[in-house]
Amino acid sequence: MKKVINWILNILITIIIIIIIYLLWQNYLMKQKEVENTRVAFDNFSSLTCDNKTIKADTSRPQVTNDTVSSNEIIGYMTFPKLGTSTAILQGDISDDQTAAMDRGVSHDPRSTMPGEVGNSVFAGHRHLFFKSFLDLEPGDAVIVNVGDNIYIYEIQSMDVINPEEVDAVFYDNDQDLLVMYTCFPIETWKPYTQRLVVKAKPISETSVSECAGLGGQ
Repeated sequence: MKKVINWILNILITIIIIIIIYLLWQNYLMKQKEVENTRVAFDNFSSLTCDNKTIKADTSRPQVTNDTVSSNEIIGYMTFPKLGTSTAILQGDISDDQTAAMDRGVSHDPRSTMPGEVGNSVFAGHRHLFFKSFLDLEPGDAVIVNVGDNIYIYEIQSMDVINPEEVDAVFYDNDQDLLVMYTCFPIETWKPYTQRLVVKAKPISETSVSECAGLGGQ
Protein backbone atom coordinates (compact mmCIF):
# COMPACT_ATOMS: atom_id res chain seq x y z
CA MET A 1 0.00 0.00 0.00
CA LYS A 2 2.80 2.42 0.87
CA LYS A 3 4.42 1.84 -2.52
CA VAL A 4 1.12 2.56 -4.26
CA ILE A 5 0.66 5.80 -2.32
CA ASN A 6 4.22 6.89 -3.13
CA TRP A 7 3.67 6.03 -6.79
CA ILE A 8 0.47 8.09 -6.87
CA LEU A 9 2.19 11.01 -5.13
CA ASN A 10 5.07 10.91 -7.60
CA ILE A 11 2.61 10.92 -10.49
CA LEU A 12 0.75 13.90 -9.01
CA ILE A 13 3.98 15.81 -8.40
CA THR A 14 5.08 15.14 -11.98
CA ILE A 15 1.73 16.35 -13.32
CA ILE A 16 1.93 19.52 -11.22
CA ILE A 17 5.47 20.21 -12.43
CA ILE A 18 4.39 19.72 -16.05
CA ILE A 19 1.45 22.10 -15.56
CA ILE A 20 3.70 24.76 -13.98
CA ILE A 21 6.22 24.47 -16.81
CA TYR A 22 3.43 24.70 -19.39
CA LEU A 23 1.96 27.82 -17.77
CA LEU A 24 5.37 29.48 -17.52
CA TRP A 25 6.03 28.68 -21.19
CA GLN A 26 2.65 30.11 -22.23
CA ASN A 27 3.33 33.28 -20.24
CA TYR A 28 6.72 33.59 -21.92
CA LEU A 29 5.20 33.21 -25.38
CA MET A 30 2.52 35.78 -24.54
CA LYS A 31 5.16 38.23 -23.34
CA GLN A 32 7.10 37.74 -26.56
CA LYS A 33 3.94 38.53 -28.55
CA GLU A 34 3.51 41.72 -26.53
CA VAL A 35 7.15 42.75 -27.12
CA GLU A 36 6.87 42.14 -30.86
CA ASN A 37 3.58 44.02 -31.19
CA THR A 38 4.98 46.94 -29.21
CA ARG A 39 7.89 47.11 -31.65
CA VAL A 40 5.43 47.10 -34.56
CA ALA A 41 3.39 49.85 -32.90
CA PHE A 42 6.45 52.09 -32.45
CA ASP A 43 7.49 51.41 -36.05
CA ASN A 44 4.07 52.26 -37.46
CA PHE A 45 2.95 55.21 -35.34
CA SER A 46 4.38 58.59 -34.40
CA SER A 47 7.15 58.62 -31.83
CA LEU A 48 6.74 60.69 -28.72
CA THR A 49 8.52 64.02 -29.04
CA CYS A 50 10.07 65.68 -26.00
CA ASP A 51 10.62 69.42 -25.80
CA ASN A 52 12.64 70.47 -22.74
CA LYS A 53 11.65 67.19 -21.09
CA THR A 54 7.97 67.90 -21.69
CA ILE A 55 5.69 65.62 -23.65
CA LYS A 56 2.80 67.48 -25.27
CA ALA A 57 -0.48 66.14 -26.57
CA ASP A 58 -0.79 66.19 -30.36
CA THR A 59 -4.20 65.65 -31.95
CA SER A 60 -3.46 67.24 -35.31
CA ARG A 61 -4.14 64.12 -37.37
CA PRO A 62 -7.53 62.61 -38.24
CA GLN A 63 -8.98 60.75 -35.29
CA VAL A 64 -9.41 57.00 -35.32
CA THR A 65 -12.93 55.72 -34.60
CA ASN A 66 -14.33 52.28 -33.83
CA ASP A 67 -15.73 52.20 -37.37
CA THR A 68 -12.34 52.68 -39.04
CA VAL A 69 -10.41 49.84 -37.36
CA SER A 70 -10.77 46.07 -37.28
CA SER A 71 -10.82 43.66 -34.34
CA ASN A 72 -7.33 42.73 -33.10
CA GLU A 73 -5.71 45.41 -35.26
CA ILE A 74 -2.74 47.29 -33.77
CA ILE A 75 -3.97 50.87 -33.46
CA GLY A 76 -1.21 52.52 -31.39
CA TYR A 77 0.64 52.22 -28.13
CA MET A 78 0.37 53.13 -24.44
CA THR A 79 3.23 54.41 -22.27
CA PHE A 80 3.78 54.91 -18.56
CA PRO A 81 6.49 57.65 -18.61
CA LYS A 82 7.23 57.25 -14.89
CA LEU A 83 8.37 53.69 -15.57
CA GLY A 84 9.61 54.10 -19.15
CA THR A 85 7.45 51.16 -20.26
CA SER A 86 5.21 50.83 -23.30
CA THR A 87 2.90 48.32 -24.94
CA ALA A 88 0.89 47.98 -28.12
CA ILE A 89 -2.80 48.88 -28.20
CA LEU A 90 -5.08 46.57 -30.18
CA GLN A 91 -8.74 46.96 -31.01
CA GLY A 92 -10.65 44.44 -28.93
CA ASP A 93 -13.18 41.88 -30.09
CA ILE A 94 -16.18 41.41 -27.81
CA SER A 95 -16.94 38.01 -29.34
CA ASP A 96 -13.84 36.56 -27.65
CA ASP A 97 -13.96 38.78 -24.55
CA GLN A 98 -11.02 40.73 -26.01
CA THR A 99 -8.71 37.86 -25.14
CA ALA A 100 -6.87 37.77 -28.47
CA ALA A 101 -6.04 41.47 -28.20
CA MET A 102 -5.05 41.27 -24.52
CA ASP A 103 -2.72 38.36 -25.28
CA ARG A 104 -0.67 40.73 -27.47
CA GLY A 105 -0.80 44.05 -25.57
CA VAL A 106 -3.72 46.04 -24.13
CA SER A 107 -7.17 45.96 -25.66
CA HIS A 108 -9.35 48.96 -26.47
CA ASP A 109 -12.94 48.03 -25.67
CA PRO A 110 -14.91 48.73 -28.89
CA ARG A 111 -18.02 49.42 -26.82
CA SER A 112 -16.30 52.53 -25.48
CA THR A 113 -15.17 55.73 -27.16
CA MET A 114 -11.72 56.29 -28.62
CA PRO A 115 -9.34 58.80 -27.02
CA GLY A 116 -10.20 62.25 -28.30
CA GLU A 117 -13.93 61.51 -28.38
CA VAL A 118 -16.42 62.52 -25.68
CA GLY A 119 -16.87 59.77 -23.12
CA ASN A 120 -14.86 57.07 -21.43
CA SER A 121 -12.09 55.31 -23.35
CA VAL A 122 -11.76 51.85 -21.84
CA PHE A 123 -8.71 49.58 -22.02
CA ALA A 124 -8.35 46.05 -20.65
CA GLY A 125 -5.16 44.11 -20.06
CA HIS A 126 -3.80 40.97 -18.44
CA ARG A 127 -2.40 41.35 -14.94
CA HIS A 128 0.83 39.51 -15.89
CA LEU A 129 1.66 41.72 -18.89
CA PHE A 130 1.73 45.54 -19.15
CA PHE A 131 -0.85 46.23 -16.45
CA LYS A 132 1.23 44.46 -13.81
CA SER A 133 2.90 47.91 -13.65
CA PHE A 134 -0.20 49.25 -11.89
CA LEU A 135 1.51 48.28 -8.62
CA ASP A 136 4.22 50.87 -9.35
CA LEU A 137 1.86 53.73 -10.24
CA GLU A 138 -0.09 56.20 -8.12
CA PRO A 139 -2.47 59.15 -8.58
CA GLY A 140 -0.73 62.04 -10.33
CA ASP A 141 1.32 59.82 -12.65
CA ALA A 142 0.96 60.33 -16.40
CA VAL A 143 -0.32 57.90 -19.01
CA ILE A 144 0.34 58.50 -22.70
CA VAL A 145 -1.89 57.00 -25.37
CA ASN A 146 -1.07 57.13 -29.07
CA VAL A 147 -3.98 56.06 -31.26
CA GLY A 148 -3.64 56.47 -35.01
CA ASP A 149 -0.70 58.89 -34.68
CA ASN A 150 -2.60 61.19 -32.29
CA ILE A 151 -0.97 61.44 -28.87
CA TYR A 152 -3.16 61.93 -25.79
CA ILE A 153 -1.90 62.53 -22.27
CA TYR A 154 -3.73 61.63 -19.07
CA GLU A 155 -3.11 62.00 -15.35
CA ILE A 156 -4.14 59.18 -13.02
CA GLN A 157 -6.92 60.26 -10.67
CA SER A 158 -7.93 57.10 -8.86
CA MET A 159 -7.15 53.41 -8.43
CA ASP A 160 -10.02 51.31 -7.09
CA VAL A 161 -10.77 47.63 -6.57
CA ILE A 162 -14.28 46.60 -7.58
CA ASN A 163 -16.29 43.42 -8.01
CA PRO A 164 -16.80 42.03 -11.54
CA GLU A 165 -20.53 42.80 -11.50
CA GLU A 166 -19.74 46.50 -11.05
CA VAL A 167 -17.81 46.69 -14.31
CA ASP A 168 -20.46 47.98 -16.71
CA ALA A 169 -21.67 50.77 -14.45
CA VAL A 170 -18.12 52.11 -14.04
CA PHE A 171 -16.77 51.70 -17.56
CA TYR A 172 -19.60 52.99 -19.69
CA ASP A 173 -20.58 56.18 -17.86
CA ASN A 174 -20.21 58.49 -20.84
CA ASP A 175 -21.00 61.60 -18.82
CA GLN A 176 -17.29 61.71 -18.01
CA ASP A 177 -14.24 62.24 -20.20
CA LEU A 178 -11.82 59.66 -18.83
CA LEU A 179 -9.24 57.06 -19.68
CA VAL A 180 -10.30 53.87 -17.87
CA MET A 181 -7.92 50.92 -17.55
CA TYR A 182 -8.64 47.67 -15.77
CA THR A 183 -7.17 44.29 -15.03
CA CYS A 184 -7.77 41.32 -12.76
CA PHE A 185 -7.02 41.70 -9.06
CA PRO A 186 -4.98 40.74 -7.09
CA ILE A 187 -2.22 41.65 -9.53
CA GLU A 188 0.10 38.92 -8.25
CA THR A 189 -0.32 36.02 -10.67
CA TRP A 190 0.12 33.34 -8.02
CA LYS A 191 -3.04 34.56 -6.30
CA PRO A 192 -6.49 33.65 -7.65
CA TYR A 193 -8.28 36.75 -8.93
CA THR A 194 -11.81 37.57 -7.81
CA GLN A 195 -11.99 41.33 -8.41
CA ARG A 196 -10.91 44.04 -10.86
CA LEU A 197 -8.45 46.90 -10.38
CA VAL A 198 -9.75 50.01 -12.14
CA VAL A 199 -7.46 52.95 -12.90
CA LYS A 200 -9.06 56.21 -14.04
CA ALA A 201 -7.17 59.14 -15.56
CA LYS A 202 -8.26 62.57 -16.77
CA PRO A 203 -6.95 64.22 -19.96
CA ILE A 204 -4.22 66.88 -19.66
CA SER A 205 -2.32 68.82 -22.33
CA GLU A 206 1.26 67.96 -21.35
CA THR A 207 3.44 66.27 -18.79
CA SER A 208 7.04 66.67 -17.66
CA VAL A 209 9.24 63.60 -17.57
CA SER A 210 12.72 63.20 -16.16
CA GLU A 211 13.87 61.07 -19.09
CA CYS A 212 12.52 60.80 -22.62
CA ALA A 213 14.82 57.93 -23.56
CA GLY A 214 12.92 54.70 -24.03
CA LEU A 215 9.63 56.47 -24.69
CA GLY A 216 10.14 56.88 -28.41
CA GLY A 217 11.10 60.53 -27.95
CA GLN A 218 14.10 62.52 -29.09
